Amino acid sequence: MARRRRGRYPRDWTEGGADRADAGKWGGQMTQTLEYWTADTGHRADYVLPAESSGMLAMLVPMIAGRAGFVPGFEGWTWTARTVPPGALDWTIRSPGGTDVLRCAASSGGDRAAWGVVADAASLPGGVDPASAPPAGPWLLAAIRPGAADHVEALDWLPSFCRALAWLWIERRSAAGERTDG
Repeated sequence: MARRRRGRYPRDWTEGGADRADAGKWGGQMTQTLEYWTADTGHRADYVLPAESSGMLAMLVPMIAGRAGFVPGFEGWTWTARTVPPGALDWTIRSPGGTDVLRCAASSGGDRAAWGVVADAASLPGGVDPASAPPAGPWLLAAIRPGAADHVEALDWLPSFCRALAWLWIERRSAAGERTDG
């Protein structure tokens, strides 16, 4: 079971986010909507970004720049990432024992290659078709890995953490003026 440091980080990564006075202003960007898809089920939900606190996002900046890091507040949980051309980020979150628990990709729009790779990684049949076209706007696609069965408690906070990484990736690419149309 994941151990959480008490009182240091919000459990759902969104504490003080969307309802804060600075919501939608982090990094000087306009508020956007993120299409969050679950590859295994095909479920889709829209999230207004940024829902995560600006302090938490700032903490992740050096980690996302290095394409690897830890999950603050959850001892032993790590993630590694790679860039998928033309502009998506593909990452895997691992449990303290090194088991793959969740695979995700995020893009500011398009990026069929990353969408297909993560959709293909889904553990359950009948979800998102790897050959389907990704959304034209900002999206996050998450695929539950077989190792998640041993870490069901993490499925409580993993989606929020993934939204934080996705938002940071999308916002940084937008601020840098990089290609955003996939």
